[in-house]
Amino acid sequence: MRRSFEMYPLTKSIFFGCFHCSGISRNLPKAYYCTNLRTLGKPNVNVENMRGFAKVQSLSQHYYRSTRKGTLSSRRPVSTSPGNTQSSIERKHQKSPSKNKSFVPRKMLILPKVTRFSFEKGRFPDLSESELRRKLAERGSDYEHLVERHSVHLKNLQNLVEKLEETGASVKVCTNMKDFTEEAVDWAELVISAGGDGTFLSASRKVFGDKPIIGVNTDFVGSEGFLCLPRKYSGNITKALKLMESGSYRWRKRARIRVTVKGGDTSHPIDLYDEDLTFSDHRHLHNSERQKSLERRLNGEDSEEHIIPIRALNEVFVGESLSSRMSYYEISIDNGPLEKQKSSGITICTGTGSTSWSFNINKLSYQSVEEVLKIANRQTGSNYSTNQESVKTVADSFNGRLLFDPRVLQMVYSVRDPVVYGIFQVRKPRGFARKITIRSRCRDACLTVDAGTSYLFNDGALATLEMFDEDAIKTIEMVE
Repeated sequence: MRRSFEMYPLTKSIFFGCFHCSGISRNLPKAYYCTNLRTLGKPNVNVENMRGFAKVQSLSQHYYRSTRKGTLSSRRPVSTSPGNTQSSIERKHQKSPSKNKSFVPRKMLILPKVTRFSFEKGRFPDLSESELRRKLAERGSDYEHLVERHSVHLKNLQNLVEKLEETGASVKVCTNMKDFTEEAVDWAELVISAGGDGTFLSASRKVFGDKPIIGVNTDFVGSEGFLCLPRKYSGNITKALKLMESGSYRWRKRARIRVTVKGGDTSHPIDLYDEDLTFSDHRHLHNSERQKSLERRLNGEDSEEHIIPIRALNEVFVGESLSSRMSYYEISIDNGPLEKQKSSGITICTGTGSTSWSFNINKLSYQSVEEVLKIANRQTGSNYSTNQESVKTVADSFNGRLLFDPRVLQMVYSVRDPVVYGIFQVRKPRGFARKITIRSRCRDACLTVDAGTSYLFNDGALATLEMFDEDAIKTIEMVE
């Protein structure tokens, strides 16, 4: 296990409670967080081996934090650049950034987003403008609004290309994912996604090694752009280029998940981006591949291990293709024993993905916290405050702990709607892991990477999920 969070070995201490509110953790990086009162009361305990203590990871689980009032105002990761809110430990120990070498890319590759208007035009290429307008109106969609957002994107894309070409660089724009090939990525010195987070995820699938990638948000109304450059740089790429030229930037890594499959078919993935254009039922596509996979397995062709050629920047989902069907599988966490589970599927996310699907699966609503506090008061005779401010503080403290540093080589798994009865037990429906092994017992299941590429994953197939330094993508953070 990496111990980057132990760079400043001060004294060891023990404290109980939520360290988001504790002044102790600010001054003791090598502190221990007691998870319950029972373990706190044990005498002569060896804290290094205690299961009741969780080491505070100042640069991992708590890289994200709530605002000073304890509110989680958005799902955007907190930047470590000067001037932004940081955790106290990071602010105290972070070294002043040394100036990087001048970075002036001369060959840049752009992958633009597919706007909703382009998407609909692609689905219905034979319809005239009036026919498309009428069809969208029947579905409750605003044709004029889609055209407006499409125009905004095109205008900003054109401006981006012009500003890049003014530097004398060679700029290539991919018209679709088919043009965004490995050869094109190899040619580029800098890969740029022009769109929102979905476009960034699409672009990152082909990026490996030290090839840098940045995201430029081309529509702040239609896209969140958490993974993109901030607005002041997305709207002014010239400023960002000048900072890179002067060395005023930081290299930032985002860890990704590597998936190795044995006993399954990884040679015929389904590209969900392409299939969405045909509005097809992905489950039936998997059914046709299922029969072919059975034939290949009978011929001994699926017995070898295969590393899936793309890495997961956000998350991996494993479960039945039909959402109403229960997913059955066996799972091992960090080389532990296999545990039989039934659920609505399982997600395994990175630090980048901890702000997305995983966060929304596990977060506590204010309503739930209020109801739990009221039950606790009735059952235990306690007098916990249930006013709006107190409920908000508790919920935001819990939700803030769900997020962690994108650089850290660890994953978080979340079992969705676990079924617990008889032989099926889910002792820990959520947790951190370095290695996860899943054996499918499903009938028509998929293993989906970043909601973009789906692989057949049926009974007997074995998937191992791990993280390695060499699989991380390299991004840029500007420093002023």
